[in-house]
Amino acid sequence: MRKAVINFKNRAQLKKEKSRQNLGYKNAKLVGILFIGGNPEKDAAVFSLKTALEADGKVVKLLQFQKIDKTQEVSLPSFDEKSFGLFGQVQSSDVKEFCAEKFSYLFHLDINSNPYTNFVLVNCEAECRIGIHTLGNESYYDFMIKEEKNLNQQELFKKMLEYTKILA
Repeated sequence: MRKAVINFKNRAQLKKEKSRQNLGYKNAKLVGILFIGGNPEKDAAVFSLKTALEADGKVVKLLQFQKIDKTQEVSLPSFDEKSFGLFGQVQSSDVKEFCAEKFSYLFHLDINSNPYTNFVLVNCEAECRIGIHTLGNESYYDFMIKEEKNLNQQELFKKMLEYTKILA
């Protein structure tokens, strides 16, 4: 039931979308990165992207969705299905704080999204939401990168950053 309520809220929020303006990469100050954690290769690629953004003078905030219960200690802000109440109310302070940020860019670094990461996407006040192209999820993003099978995750994220720098 929780997923159904979150999906309903996501669709309703998308209908209320306001127009956003892209400030250009040079003028961007705060960048968010949203991703599903748990894959060591992907986690390393995420931190590589974070380092590249910080090298360009950007302040970067991360939020990680965990597919499984938080059995291991995670140093990053994170959330899971249980971060939402039965009727879709946010119970996680990490999600509330992340959604309250006014990001210049919000990177979503997953090919497969879920209702919970989509909730964060539609509720963040990001000027430009960037993600990997997947059929059916076009309305969640302002800019999408096509996944190329010959690229590993680090190369894909690097390509996302390269194209983002061209925007403006």
